[in-house]
Amino acid sequence: FKVSKVGKPLMIVNDIFYRLASGEYKLAMYSVGPENLLLTGKGSIIDFVTLAMYVLRSYDVPTRVALGFYSTGSGKTHIITSSMSILWDESYVDGGWVMFTPVPLYGRSSMAIGYGNVGYQILLGLILALPWIIGYSIYLIISHVRPR
Repeated sequence: FKVSKVGKPLMIVNDIFYRLASGEYKLAMYSVGPENLLLTGKGSIIDFVTLAMYVLRSYDVPTRVALGFYSTGSGKTHIITSSMSILWDESYVDGGWVMFTPVPLYGRSSMAIGYGNVGYQILLGLILALPWIIGYSIYLIISHVRPR
């Protein structure tokens, strides 16, 4: 996986984002692992964000995968459920963390990287991360059950 625009970190982040979100790779409902995403051309949201993190780190761009939640409550009461979760990448560029979700949306690039479109990125991440979050929650519940 090579980057065509090696230079400033933001150029590298943009190149990787557009390459993964371009539609060349397809979103699947199951994880194949980031290395198999490149071989099979499809993977889950966790495969896309993990691959982006690995590639960006290999180009010395500090990158992390983040998992968070958003709230729709008003006033002092905020109700947060598992359907309000989001998975994304953050890269440290030009003195700040840039958030992006490097996944395809129906074969098209879903968003551009920038500092002004965080709300759209959060909404898209919520839509695409939901199957992974549900599966991971089931895994956590099952893994804590002890046999008698």
